[in-house]
Amino acid sequence: MLLSYITVLNKSYAGANLIPFKSISNILKNGNTYSIIINIFGNLFVFMPLEYFLIELFKIRKISLNFIISFLIILLIELFQFIFKVGVLDIDDLILCTLGMMIFYICYNLINKKMHSKKDDN
Repeated sequence: MLLSYITVLNKSYAGANLIPFKSISNILKNGNTYSIIINIFGNLFVFMPLEYFLIELFKIRKISLNFIISFLIILLIELFQFIFKVGVLDIDDLILCTLGMMIFYICYNLINKKMHSKKDDN
């Protein structure tokens, strides 16, 4: 995660990026293949198992509720990183992780529907 400096109300804060797509575009422009894979694809895929638990264990099947819970989980993680200074609060991480969880949600439901339709056909 890139260490960025932002200015809000004439105060500088280290360890936060609140500009959407800033770190993504920096990585795509200046990063090597390894940093692109780790930062972008890593954030897309890292919380997909959590999404499975939201769907199956907690039975959160509505996409709107699922999106809100996914977003809030990632937001809390990002805020904890910032508060406890163990990482960077990055809006791009929030976007990519939530997007990854929603991609898993859609794929999981499409696969589930196909499997159930095949069972019904037999």
